[in-house]
Amino acid sequence: MTRAPASPLGPERLPLTAADLAAFARCGVPETLVRRAGIFRVDTLEGAQLVGRRAGSSDYTGVVFPYCLPGEERPFEYRLRRDHPDLELQADGSRKERGKYLSPPGRGSRLYFVPGTLPEELSDVTLPITLSEGEKKALALTSLAETGDRPRWLAIAIAGVWNWRGRIGIETGPDGDRRPVKGPIADLDRIKWRGRKGTIVLDLN
Repeated sequence: MTRAPASPLGPERLPLTAADLAAFARCGVPETLVRRAGIFRVDTLEGAQLVGRRAGSSDYTGVVFPYCLPGEERPFEYRLRRDHPDLELQADGSRKERGKYLSPPGRGSRLYFVPGTLPEELSDVTLPITLSEGEKKALALTSLAETGDRPRWLAIAIAGVWNWRGRIGIETGPDGDRRPVKGPIADLDRIKWRGRKGTIVLDLN
């Protein structure tokens, strides 16, 4: 089964380091799958540009996950995992990382389909689905699934436990004001769910 990789790197995008590939390997993601997913590294200027931030306000150096629709090679969006997220002071005096993963502002939640996912897999109800938190987990589950001519399941991901829902429109409220409407994100409608087995794989925390 031929699965097209994401589009090649642009001139400002950097190759992954040996340490990056080793980190993916520790998560169960082999280098061949990392390459297929089109994952690349950016400096702080390119990272800020990709996720719609102002360069110089923080450090946006890190690893980028392209988001592609099934059957398409060109990414429609990128998500950045920063090497050095901002630190936020907690009430107990400790520091907590904030904004480790960033997406462009105002875009809404999207599903992560591993690049190379075939459109027909979305409608094949005999193919189970796993829904996990984060791109790395979807990639690791894809590696486990692709052991033969046909994958054992289709792995997709959301950015966080509540990211299956988001703003889906604007309606007029009872007072005549305009209010956002939240519900299941539109990407979920790309998948044929009825009669299909699905497994939700969430983080322990």
